[in-house]
Amino acid sequence: MPERSLAVVSPELHGSACRRLASRARRSMMCAMTCAVLFLLAVLAVADPAQRDEPLDGLCARFSGLDQDGDGAAEIERLALLGGEAPAGEGPLVLALVEGRVLDAGGGAVQASLERWRADLAAEGFRAALVRAGLYAGERHQDGLTLLALREFLRAVRDADPSLAGAVLVGAFPEAYLVRTVNWRKLCPLALNRGTEREKVFAEPIDFLSTVPEGVAHTCDLVLGDLDGRWERLYTQPRERLPYWHAVFPGGVPAGGGVAADFERGGLVYEDFFHANDGVLEVREVLDEQGNVAALHVIPLDEARDAECCAADRERGNRIARPDVLVSRVNARGVASDLEQEIRLLLEFFERNHLYRTGELDPVFPPASLSHGLGSGYGVLKEAAQEWAALAEPELDVQGAPGLAEAVAWLKRPAVLRTIRAHSDRCGSSLERGERLDCNALRALWSDGALPDGASFYLHTGCEAISPAAAETLPYSDPAYGRDNSAAGLLFFARGLALVGRAKVFYEEPRGFCPALAEGATFGAAWARYFEIESQAASWPEVGDDIGRKRSYFWSVLGDWTLRLRRPR
Repeated sequence: MPERSLAVVSPELHGSACRRLASRARRSMMCAMTCAVLFLLAVLAVADPAQRDEPLDGLCARFSGLDQDGDGAAEIERLALLGGEAPAGEGPLVLALVEGRVLDAGGGAVQASLERWRADLAAEGFRAALVRAGLYAGERHQDGLTLLALREFLRAVRDADPSLAGAVLVGAFPEAYLVRTVNWRKLCPLALNRGTEREKVFAEPIDFLSTVPEGVAHTCDLVLGDLDGRWERLYTQPRERLPYWHAVFPGGVPAGGGVAADFERGGLVYEDFFHANDGVLEVREVLDEQGNVAALHVIPLDEARDAECCAADRERGNRIARPDVLVSRVNARGVASDLEQEIRLLLEFFERNHLYRTGELDPVFPPASLSHGLGSGYGVLKEAAQEWAALAEPELDVQGAPGLAEAVAWLKRPAVLRTIRAHSDRCGSSLERGERLDCNALRALWSDGALPDGASFYLHTGCEAISPAAAETLPYSDPAYGRDNSAAGLLFFARGLALVGRAKVFYEEPRGFCPALAEGATFGAAWARYFEIESQAASWPEVGDDIGRKRSYFWSVLGDWTLRLRRPR
């Protein structure tokens, strides 16, 4: 039978090259221009030696008004240095990027809190600088484009000062939505073309190749932190249909592909996303004598994956991107009932931060684990401090089938490091009797003053715990974006300092996280340790095979990444 080439799905298909070719669509053409502009900015920053020592206020001025796609709406409207340059010295540089909206609403109180935070960091050896940020916040869904502009600013700052360790984003900032496609070789029951005349059900396990784009991280701060990655090539702003395929190969999927015994094909629509395309395929239609499609010839092009990885990352045993600088977010907008409450929550957070750093708020030092339907995390947390090795406190290791009352009692028992392990979604975690530990419950505890004074770090392994509501469809500036997120609720209503959590329906936790805390690492460095360990894997089965080997991408940090576990004085 003759063959007709149908498609080659390459990493660049949804990147800049394809968008340049698709110049009939103005918005797609604008996004294509973005890659060239970003690349030019990076080259100029490296090529001009004078910019190596460019002061921060000069960088802020240079990036103010940055309009990458030339549509007349700047992604970075204005950056302005607050309180002067970071002090001279050899300590690592930390930027606080502060949303202008919360600075204005705070009437000076927010900036005063940040100036005190800056002084606290200086006492610990950091050099901190505050930058007022005004970014695009219009109706167009282009969060990824705006984030790429902010990433270029961070890259330029690091070029001028290689000691840049990271950034803390205070207020509402755009987030990266990550979509990933994988050539997944599966053996399990399968139903093809449901609800159509071509429906076919394989009740017994069958070998097939599943290549389906999936939203794997509704917030992925790796994109912002990986300054030498090639994320700009992966970005698409307008709504776009990505193809998916299921191709059946009884007896096993041939390494070099072949003609599928049966298949299903279709498409899924995404908007404003980064596409990590590890499911590159060449697909040819096999035609019968009448010219109808009789079968598909499917060829996996596995060598074309990992397009986001820089050269150094591609040399690792497991080729994954890794953060170059640490990033975390302090954003109360989605959990506050109004602007006044949002400012109050931010001020309380930085007050708690200050008291913890200076020792005025002495931590109660044991760990605490809450689990429902899943195993306890108490043993994992005990790796964060040597003196916890023989610790056994059942009231802090709540497991089995706790309800909301047991969860509240657990929160009332002071502990410096907590983990929550329960089936979760973006707004809460499931407990017994259909009850939930969600943002509403946490807000009520905060309003009633029911939780004792204290401070806690959180490791949240619940699925989508940090995912903002409506991230797929709304820009970050929309009032409905990120409403009632339970992880943010823990940070602001349950006296949190920092929280690391997952933005994907998956089942794992960040390896090396607690041992890094035991070594004195910051919370952000402990998060980054996971990427380092995963990248050094000797084989993919060690890291969840092809479908799971980039699972570190699902994790990001809320709160202040610069903090460490501190023992009582």
